[in-house]
Amino acid sequence: MKKILIIAFVLLLLLVSACQANEKTVDRSTSESINSNDLPYSFDCFDKTISLNSIATYESKDSSGYNLFLVTELDVSAFTEDEVRDFRQDDLLSIYYKISSEENKLDDGNAVPLGSLYYTDSKKLVYVHLSDVRMTGSKADPYTHSFINSSYTLSISVKESKYAIPNYYLFCRDTITELEDPETIPNPLHDKIVSWLNDKASFWQ
Repeated sequence: MKKILIIAFVLLLLLVSACQANEKTVDRSTSESINSNDLPYSFDCFDKTISLNSIATYESKDSSGYNLFLVTELDVSAFTEDEVRDFRQDDLLSIYYKISSEENKLDDGNAVPLGSLYYTDSKKLVYVHLSDVRMTGSKADPYTHSFINSSYTLSISVKESKYAIPNYYLFCRDTITELEDPETIPNPLHDKIVSWLNDKASFWQ
């Protein structure tokens, strides 16, 4: 069986057992709402510009149900490697997802952050999220339908320092019209996802 599918399934069991278009630039003192047709979309961050390049959606299916992967790509070429390291370590820029699926009876469900990968050559920063385990009491309530035609809301928040309140929000809302097999994700990201899933599985053992 495929690596990502197997590990996502194992992670689910362990969690249960443990319990391109036009660019626009905006000022970070405001909140903005867009959809995927607006991508790439640029916004001000720490007196420099970051571009939300793309949001890719992937889906795996195993004996327990469906798993949704959301891959967010940012262009951070305006920043040095040290600056990227600093705002990643201090969570100055945060990525969150909410997922809604009528067929799966899911309304604004959370997506679990798996990790982020910085590409030093292309200056791209990629975040990966996975649909969360839904619980009914102490038992898992798996997603028995595909996430096609479901909707997501991406929230990007920016703050000036580690303990500050975010002073800029970017929301991207859209419907999922295309789902790819996560095994088609190219390396090194594919192998990083496998590693992140293994780490989370080990944590819950």
